[in-house]
Amino acid sequence: MRLHLNSYSQNESFTGKKSLLPYATARRRLGICYVGAIVSFSCYALASGLVVQLCGEFDRSAYHWFRNTVTFTLALELLSLPFDLIGFRIERLYRKTSESLFSYMLAWCRAAFKHGMLLVAFMLFFSYAVSAGGIAGSTALVTLLSIFLIWKQGEAARFLSGLVFEEPDQNFRAKFVQNRASTVGIVIARTTEKGFTGGIIGFPGAEDIVIPSRWLEKLSERELWTEITRRNVAISSGSRSRGVMWALIFTVCGSVVASAIVNSLLGLTLSTSAGVISTSLVFTLWSFIGLLILPFASQQGVIETDQRALTKGVTRDLLLQTISGIDAMMEDEAERTNAVQLIFHPIPTPGRRAQALDGATVLGAWNLARYAVWLSIAGLGLLGRAVHCNAGRPALWCILPAD
Repeated sequence: MRLHLNSYSQNESFTGKKSLLPYATARRRLGICYVGAIVSFSCYALASGLVVQLCGEFDRSAYHWFRNTVTFTLALELLSLPFDLIGFRIERLYRKTSESLFSYMLAWCRAAFKHGMLLVAFMLFFSYAVSAGGIAGSTALVTLLSIFLIWKQGEAARFLSGLVFEEPDQNFRAKFVQNRASTVGIVIARTTEKGFTGGIIGFPGAEDIVIPSRWLEKLSERELWTEITRRNVAISSGSRSRGVMWALIFTVCGSVVASAIVNSLLGLTLSTSAGVISTSLVFTLWSFIGLLILPFASQQGVIETDQRALTKGVTRDLLLQTISGIDAMMEDEAERTNAVQLIFHPIPTPGRRAQALDGATVLGAWNLARYAVWLSIAGLGLLGRAVHCNAGRPALWCILPAD
């Protein structure tokens, strides 16, 4: 697998080489290869009967069940490692990080171990739920796990990614009056990951707006006010709630479909290791479909939030200045083809967002696609770390980039 990362336009001065591959393109190709490898493996394992061949149709003991599920998780980590290392290499090559390989591997091992432990735990819960209540039991479990992951997304980011959250000081709070008398809080997240954008965490009605500490230095006070106003608008308009709820519904529906396919078409007992692992593989294919169809509603949520922000005192020029400034710190991609934008990027380019300000009012689901990626682990999905925006970046495994 060769991604040809030797040179790039936005960092041409670092290498002195002719422009060949922009940063955003490099990450997009990584995501395509990463997701493609996991999806291909899932298809092969299901079509060939590999899971039953290796695990057996039934488990002889609890030890046999744990051995199979842990081995499966370790195999996933081994498959993921080369792609995550390429992701790290891209960050180094494009001067997005100065972290050493040794330091990165320590952080990766910690995060990967915790992620794998969480996946095995969810598999165990799934097996018990199916034994107790069949597909209805597993559906109830996935619903509860999804709600828990939405509710505790910040705590999960602390646990998996090592993020540090801090309450803003009084001077900061005084500048953002709209959040002082509101149920919506603001928290500052400290991380060395330059791609971290924060977002909105918490269950609808108890949200917190997360702001990267780096933005306190990189954005002006007016730009920071603009972005916080946008996220307040995403909450008050219901767009963020729609994103969360539709991600939850998508996850639960995927679990039902995966369970039904494994039980009825493959003829496996869902509570066995072969049944649980096969359910994980089928749900991974469901997640792949989500990667293709959910970004459109997310894009509409971005545009809706931009449009509504203009009614809250944000000027058009300030909004576009803030959008461009944040994009420059992220992917810095001015133009994309329609196909690339539609499928791979839930956040439109600054140019498309500027054009949409003059278009018809839209209704969207803010950050739907990336909430669905985060919740996929509740359905035992395997693509939560493989998409282009967080591949090889453990700090973004729980809170994926947002607009």
